[in-house]
This record gives sequence, C-alpha cells and structure tokens, in this order.
Amino acid sequence: MNSFAAVARVFTLFMLLFCSTKIGAATLEKPYSVDVPVPTQSLVDKKTAELEGLQMLLARLTGKSARDNSHIKAQTASGIDKYLLQYSYEGGSTPGSYVLRLTFSEAAINPLLREAGLTLWPLHRPRVLLLMVDTQAKWWPEQPEQLATISAQGRAHGVPLLLLDAKERSSISAEAVQNFNMTALEPALVQYGEVVLLPGVVGGNNQVGWQGKWLLSFHDKKEVIEQKASTLAALFDGLLSEVAQRLSASYRAIHVDDGGAARLRVQVDGITSYAAYKQLDNYVQKLDAVRSVQILEVRGTSVVLRVDVTGRASFLTLMELSKHLIQQQEPLPESEISTDRAPVKPDAVVHFSWIQ
Repeated sequence: MNSFAAVARVFTLFMLLFCSTKIGAATLEKPYSVDVPVPTQSLVDKKTAELEGLQMLLARLTGKSARDNSHIKAQTASGIDKYLLQYSYEGGSTPGSYVLRLTFSEAAINPLLREAGLTLWPLHRPRVLLLMVDTQAKWWPEQPEQLATISAQGRAHGVPLLLLDAKERSSISAEAVQNFNMTALEPALVQYGEVVLLPGVVGGNNQVGWQGKWLLSFHDKKEVIEQKASTLAALFDGLLSEVAQRLSASYRAIHVDDGGAARLRVQVDGITSYAAYKQLDNYVQKLDAVRSVQILEVRGTSVVLRVDVTGRASFLTLMELSKHLIQQQEPLPESEISTDRAPVKPDAVVHFSWIQ
C-alpha cells in the first residue's frame, strides 16, 4: 500500500511529535432500549406503550420529534413484535404503577429507518453542558429528584447531559448564566473539552407550572429556546426535544442505507506513535468493506487516508467497532444543512479520534 519513503516519513514524524486529544463527546448507552410508564400490566396498556416506545426510540435515533416520525405509524400499525427483542416490567414512580422496559432490535429498526428515508444521528454525540439558575440568579436545581428528572429526559432524547455539582461550578458565575454572558462563561469551561453550552433560567413549581429560557451555543451559533409546561418532566421533554432536533440537523448524519462503493478521505487524530499508526493501518486493511488504503498526508498527529470501500455505512460501522476509534461529529456548512437528511458526501473527510 505505502512506499518505503512514505512509511519512513510517518515514522520520523511520529518520533518527533506528541500531543493528547480531548474528547468532548459521549457514546449513548443502550440506545435501543426505552422505558415507558404504564398504569397496569394489561395487554391493552402494553400494546399502547409499545407504539409509544417505538416513537420514543425513533426520536432518539434520528433527533427528530415523534411528530416528524409519525409517517412510520402506518408501517407498524399491525404490531411491533418483529422489532422487539425483549421487554420487562419494573416498579413505577408511584405505588401500583409500572415501567415497561422495551429493548428493540437494531437489525430490524435500521431497515425501518432506511425504508422511511430517515437518517441516523450518530450515537457518538456532543455532550451538552447544562448550567441553570432560578429567577434570583441562584444555582438550580438542588433537589435530587429534580436532577433525576432532568437526567432521565436527557437519556430519553439521546442528549448526553453534563450536569455540574456545587464544587465543579464554583468557578462559574451564576450571574453570567442568568444574563447569558457567553464571553464570561466560555473561559471557565475549557477543562470540559468541546461541549455544547446550554445556560438557562428556570422558574415555577408543580402548583403553578414551569417555564424556562435557554441559549443553545454550538459552533458559533446562538439559538434561544423557551418552554412552558405544567410539570418539570414536560418542561425538559420539550427543551431536550428542541436541542436534539437542532444538534442532529447541524451535525453530519448517517443515512442508514449502505450507500454502495465509495472513495473516502479518512482523518484519524491522536496517532502519537509509529506503533499506533501501524495498528490503525492493520485494522483498516483487514476490514471486509475495504478495497484499498492509501496514505495521503500526515499533519502533526493526524493521519489522512484515502480508503476505497464497498459500502460506506458498513465501513463506518466496522471502524466504530474498534475500541481505539471514535467517530467525531463534523459540523455542516450552512449551505449543506437539510431539514430532512444530511448524508455524508462521498468526498467528505470522515473524522475519527484514536484512543490508546
């Protein structure tokens, strides 16, 4: 694949360079499992919950709201047994109530997405640093049950939330959060890597209802989100649905269709030794979806490869199976952002980080 001169150049560069890569993203855990509250364990409630759970799953996988995925209902009207792997019941939040835990089959769900023309928001997603105060500029929330409610909504929508405790936010100004002063906030957040910043102001209670205002900040964008709801869970359901839709529309999505043969430029960051380069090269060369590999460029500790593949989606899936490789989200230029799908272009750089 490589000439002796190219290999020697790679070896020399790696012996001279060393750096570390900050990872500002997280991979979703159990992405194909959802929890649906049910009043009873009756068959009627189970069937209703299964359809609701499927809509929740599709929203998590695509970043789109259940309303945007509603056209799939016709394809699943006869039942969803063929999409389910298993289910179980657990105790609910109130006496006598239950939670139905549904685990769906990735092998069955992905073709469903493909047939519906939907794109998959990659499961390795940017972390969202959620900083909130109340209307008096005091840090909020402080109650464990409120934190649990917010965390649960983050998991439900597939948005990896980063919630700081009192010690971690001691160097951050609550007034800066209240005023959405991003200039004051951003320097204090360097230690958390490349995260999406979401400061907000929340007010209300369970008697009069809840309301909040947030500023979503990512890749030079600043977008205001306002929500009102009767319960805290509904408030954050609305917020995180909006966050998921906006982030998934602005980051490269993977169309579930394999895409056929393609020539890809693959950039891998964090290759700090010649041994790591050879380990990467050996792994890529052996993938079933790969026809040929050629080294194009070495920039610092980044290696750029030209890879001819038989199927783009298969190649990306196989790459992510390596414990050393994490695919990085690439922001789309404004001209390429689509409201319904944003597939990776054949000539786009597919970007990974190498974790030793």
